[in-house]
Amino acid sequence: MARSLANPPVFRLAEREGARLTLASDDVAVVHIFVLEADIIRVFVLPDGAPVMPRTWAIAPGADDVATEGRDRFDTAGFAAPDFTVEEADERLTVTTATLRLSVRLRGFFCRWEMATDAGWREIARDRPTQAYSFGWWDEPVRHHLVLKPGERFFGLGERSGAMDRAGRRLRLGNTDAMGYSAATSDPLYKHIPFYITLVGEPAAAFGLFYDTFADGVFDFGQELSNYHGRYRSFTAEAGDLDYYVIAGPAVGDVTRRFTWLTGRPALLPKWGLGYSGSTMSYTDAPDAQDQMAGFIEGCRTHDILCDSFHLSSG
Repeated sequence: MARSLANPPVFRLAEREGARLTLASDDVAVVHIFVLEADIIRVFVLPDGAPVMPRTWAIAPGADDVATEGRDRFDTAGFAAPDFTVEEADERLTVTTATLRLSVRLRGFFCRWEMATDAGWREIARDRPTQAYSFGWWDEPVRHHLVLKPGERFFGLGERSGAMDRAGRRLRLGNTDAMGYSAATSDPLYKHIPFYITLVGEPAAAFGLFYDTFADGVFDFGQELSNYHGRYRSFTAEAGDLDYYVIAGPAVGDVTRRFTWLTGRPALLPKWGLGYSGSTMSYTDAPDAQDQMAGFIEGCRTHDILCDSFHLSSG
């Protein structure tokens, strides 16, 4: 069915199985909502009804790492799958845990997120009401647009240039060897970590958004402006699926701990890895590389510099 702004897909609750709710549309589009923890809800948007990448290598709840063969995207092992309520009325579906509440407008699929606080439920995010997702409006990549609220601050995405707060920036995610980059403006840099934390409101509340994809992508934190859509922020991926996790705070530390629990925590460094490590590419190119290496070691001894390791860099 050809789609237009006047003819958005209409969803209905088709199935509830354990932690997963399946929303079917009046055409091929399907959305799966996973209530994984009281503070973690996942949204898996499938415009063509089936995943492009049926396995993930990013999700390892409570474990050190994911298995070599990856993890089925419909696998909920390792999650608490807490009690939650579901209400459906007036073309709206509401999913509520002790910590998060997701309200879905079923016509066109529009999400509104709230987090429980001492003062009651508080809105933390909502989708852009116009074309928040890619449901066949036109031939386009994976997209997710949210309303940009005044004063929101954004932190994450791994190693980036410029200020820690990403507000007002547009940043690409793609692994590249960015030698000689500007610490103020260069983009992209080395890391591909499609996760960021939003601080919203006063007093500030934190929540995280993690997009489970290895595809190159772009995060826009309000640089793009449109009189039609209003102020918004967005994520775009060149390929794959739109599979995202909302992680409630309320503090930044709470979100960070849950994100590392979700994706697997790194192994502890060996003791020698905590000390000073030398590294250079220039020795590789030098005709007397061995002598220069020996000179570096002797210089450390002369100046009483403790050097635990040396990395012969990529050259």
